[in-house]
Amino acid sequence: ISQKTGVLPYGLTIGDRLAGDRRNDLVVGTRSALPGTILDSSPLSRGISMPVHGRLPGTLRVSTWKEKFIGWLFDEDMNQKPVTPDIGLLGTDLKIRPSQAVLCEFESPLAPMHSVVLLTAERESDLYRASLVLQDQEVRYQCRNGFVLLDFSGRKPSVQVAALTPRYSVGELTLINRISWLVDRYRWWLAGGLGGLILVLALLLHLALNRLRRKRLGLDNREDES
Repeated sequence: ISQKTGVLPYGLTIGDRLAGDRRNDLVVGTRSALPGTILDSSPLSRGISMPVHGRLPGTLRVSTWKEKFIGWLFDEDMNQKPVTPDIGLLGTDLKIRPSQAVLCEFESPLAPMHSVVLLTAERESDLYRASLVLQDQEVRYQCRNGFVLLDFSGRKPSVQVAALTPRYSVGELTLINRISWLVDRYRWWLAGGLGGLILVLALLLHLALNRLRRKRLGLDNREDES
């Protein structure tokens, strides 16, 4: 990581357990050895909430005789009116095969606005091989989107990426960061407001100059008459 970013690892500490303080963590270990806090917060143990087309068993409610008759004639609900979709929670217990490893990044469950970078595999030998594969510059350039599956079972390692983690903010929340976030979030509104403010100031300056010019012309006319 230091070679890739060019930043020296100042303040780096190495331990066999999570410190729990406000810092970014790099966790390396087999899946069975990972702490439950890290594993539950990672994409390796995540349920995907998604709408289910149609109605799930037990969720169809028939209240009138007409709906009962239609439900007796048809196995599916033929109502074309918009309905609130049923939500199904799909378990995503990812299985890491031999000669594979996972590199992922997600928000730390111990310190908000901090990150955890996790490198894990089922076997220690695969974990060691993954650390060697990640030294390849071509492989590192393909690591993105927060979730990377490394497969080194063939002659050339393959990389598969996916966006499985939600976006989050990192760093310290200071006044300057808040202002920067507002400027970035509402840049077009601010640009329009600033443009409007410049137009108003230009109009006021124009009116003030015209008024001053009229006063000056009035004084010149009086001097000529006298």
